[in-house]
Amino acid sequence: MGNSASVTLLNENSQEMNDADLEKVFRAHDADNSDSIDVAELGAILESLLAIKPSESTLKDLITEVDINNDGVLQLDEFLQLVRTGAHCGDPRRRALTPA
Repeated sequence: MGNSASVTLLNENSQEMNDADLEKVFRAHDADNSDSIDVAELGAILESLLAIKPSESTLKDLITEVDINNDGVLQLDEFLQLVRTGAHCGDPRRRALTPA
């Protein structure tokens, strides 16, 4: 059917973001300093980096896909996995985040 879109996240130097860049994004959007990213914070990240605004349900699905400890939020390692693997909520046509 359709092709999966591919997104490359760029840093301020227009270079592909590495883990250090992504950790800065994680820390900057961890509004409550909990060392985790919740649904609202993930929504803010996707809106600021990709100019997309997924539904709360989609955000929860994205978190669930990589939430290793099942606490309902993303720790840094889970966030990095989400970005690296390009979680897609079980449906490749709904791919929300796919690094190139």
